[in-house]
Amino acid sequence: MTVRQSLSALILLLALNAWSCENIGRNAWQHLTQLTSPDWAGRGPDQPGHLLAQSYIFNTLNLLYSTSVSRQEFYFSSGFSEKAGINWVAERTGTDPKLGYIAITAHYDHLKSKGNKHYPGADDNASGVAAILALAACFDLHQPRHNMLIIATDREEQGLYGAKSFLKDNPKLVKQIRLNINLDMVAHGNANKHYWVTGKQPSDSIVAIIHETNKKVIVPFKYGRKLRGEGRELRRGKIDLHRASDHYEFYKAGIPYVFITGENHRHYHQTHDSVDTINQPFYQTGIASIASLIQEIDKTL
Repeated sequence: MTVRQSLSALILLLALNAWSCENIGRNAWQHLTQLTSPDWAGRGPDQPGHLLAQSYIFNTLNLLYSTSVSRQEFYFSSGFSEKAGINWVAERTGTDPKLGYIAITAHYDHLKSKGNKHYPGADDNASGVAAILALAACFDLHQPRHNMLIIATDREEQGLYGAKSFLKDNPKLVKQIRLNINLDMVAHGNANKHYWVTGKQPSDSIVAIIHETNKKVIVPFKYGRKLRGEGRELRRGKIDLHRASDHYEFYKAGIPYVFITGENHRHYHQTHDSVDTINQPFYQTGIASIASLIQEIDKTL
């Protein structure tokens, strides 16, 4: 059986399982292990693993949402050459469509292999992509109030180009987006204890939503703007979460955001950012907590 045949069989098996928000963590873990499979050798743009990730994301979303999944191809200049990328966008209508859209994003691209050095990118950002795929299944069974956009973005690592292109190419849709929720590096949390959340909407509303969510989840959330930097520092040894990922482009387009992430750790952009370095019970419980936070946002917004 070829890799592609095995991939199709796995996706069909997952679709036949009893998907629900109750087992969202387990489903996310299954997606995570597939996205970091050794056969894929990471998800470096234009490399085989990147193409396999594209097929996997599309097939998973298509089994759930069928006609409401779209492929957005885009181009950008890099040095003296033109590069291409592909975003995948799935839409789920809410119970009150007049409320508008919540766009949930996670980037699936990672670093290119260099010789025999492969970068699985388990936390960055297979962890976020696995989460949005599991959330898509959850929304299919438990319809939210808002319309939901599930967006797997490409080329984040090279300059947030997937988010930039989505916003540029969908002006009518963008006007209906009330909030962007971006997931990037959610496998570890902060020392496997809590997640960091930051956002650009009235801070008291985010804090209130976090407080309400923390009453009913195992992995809690803390509000913060900057983290101590190592490999991801932007200035003075601090990571400015406001500018750290795709949500920054939504902010520049006038769209409020909530960014959920974990700590800066020694596995970042290293060959050992693999599932072997992830605490599986924390990740599965954490994704369930993220689902609860999103449900609270959907209820409150």
